[in-house]
Amino acid sequence: MKSITYSTFHVILFCSLALISFKEAGAADNAHIHQQIQQKTAAIYSELVAVRNDLHQHPELSGEEQRTANKIAASLTALGLNVTRDIGGHSVIGVLDTGKPGKSLAWRADIDAIPTVEGVGHNCGHDVHTTIALGMAEVLYSLKSQLTGKLIFVFQPAEETYTGARAMLDEGFLTAVQPDEFYAAHISPMPVGLVASKAGYLYADYRQVNLVFNKVVKPEATIALAKQSIASLQSVAKESPFWNTANLMDPTIGLGHPNTIYQNYVVVENRFDVEHAGDALTVSGYVSASNDELMQLINKRLRQKIANSGFAASFVEVNNQAS
Repeated sequence: MKSITYSTFHVILFCSLALISFKEAGAADNAHIHQQIQQKTAAIYSELVAVRNDLHQHPELSGEEQRTANKIAASLTALGLNVTRDIGGHSVIGVLDTGKPGKSLAWRADIDAIPTVEGVGHNCGHDVHTTIALGMAEVLYSLKSQLTGKLIFVFQPAEETYTGARAMLDEGFLTAVQPDEFYAAHISPMPVGLVASKAGYLYADYRQVNLVFNKVVKPEATIALAKQSIASLQSVAKESPFWNTANLMDPTIGLGHPNTIYQNYVVVENRFDVEHAGDALTVSGYVSASNDELMQLINKRLRQKIANSGFAASFVEVNNQAS
């Protein structure tokens, strides 16, 4: 637990500095602000350790984050932020409005837990993500008089099921807050105290890929062929160190190394959905790719596979969508 909380407050400091950097100020002013951030962060250390421990001890699955949301909303309200709740689920949005012209900067934290062998647990660090954002809100609120624009703290539910963000977008979340820029962080098995960043996408695109057939003569064989075609897209061997998440931050093969193994890959999730609607048959799989170029090739590759099979006559189309 010590390493988790220590990492948490290094990230709080980093994120606070990143947000403050958008304030137009001279070097001397910024140095003073950074010193204030460090002092405030140190002052609330024990308070935020307690918050993280409480969240860790009360994990809630995607879509069930009522207690977590209540705790977040109470903390933000006590600070004096404008709080909006329940857009697209148990979300909480806190807005720190400085009352002065400037950018609107948003920070996002996910709040749900996952099923585990023991029941439910914060094994993906969302308790830490939540604590980071609450810590940032408190630190930055204490510096409100020195800031400009708006700072928006977004606590997103149902991240693990990929449904929370989409639900918030569908219910007009971005229209409501209209941030100029959006930021987030993720806790990973890195050395304590190390903060890493990367321009562009850090993780792969993730898509639901749909193969659509019509007037199928042999449905079971068609489904098997569709699943095999999607599964064959995977370019990473099952025995590869790629699958051990501890290797993400390995100094020789991890994300930070120029020759990282986490590049130029396509992986396929081991689950498929099958839907019958009238004469139409749709088989769906879930695919990640390390870059957009590889993702764009997926439809072409699947069309070629179906065209070279015995099921081309009933094939209608392949399409994919963000999932």
